[in-house]
Amino acid sequence: RMISIGINNLNLAVVKYNDSDMDRFKSTEHFNFYYTGQETRYIDDFAIKAEKCHEILSSALQSNPTEKTKIYLYKDLDQLHMAQGYPENTESSIGSAYGKSKIAMVAPSQMGFDWTIGLLSHEYTHCLEAWKTKVTLPAWLNEGVASYYGQNFSTKDWIKSEMSKTGKPPISTVFEGSMGYAY
Repeated sequence: RMISIGINNLNLAVVKYNDSDMDRFKSTEHFNFYYTGQETRYIDDFAIKAEKCHEILSSALQSNPTEKTKIYLYKDLDQLHMAQGYPENTESSIGSAYGKSKIAMVAPSQMGFDWTIGLLSHEYTHCLEAWKTKVTLPAWLNEGVASYYGQNFSTKDWIKSEMSKTGKPPISTVFEGSMGYAY
């Protein structure tokens, strides 16, 4: 990360976060899971649902990864944010996909099982898009598709609600707010 201070820049060295308490590992056909002991009661069901997500999403997106995706399940938000290198992240930052084969996210024991499956679907969609495309997709398309498959919010209901309050927004202002992807 770079910090700008007046006319001088200071480059901070990359620091690797120590995930040593992630001492558990589970592997399935398409995923490798790294997690802590608090996820022991969830991991088998989560792995089954992850494989089902793979089946549905890879078919829908016509994307076929050739290596397993690594999924890191962090025991809480603070640990996730530290691992991402952004300890100042907000509570809404609960997961990220990195390239074709890595996902970091808050664990099922912290978010609830259904929310975690939705988050996994969202982040795994990003990975599948990376496998399928040779270019970087525009953010609106990348996030829009991931939000659709992750079912993070009911876009139809949200858009209706917003438009009833403010009217139809001009296209030039759609991405100025935080929910432009929904449009």
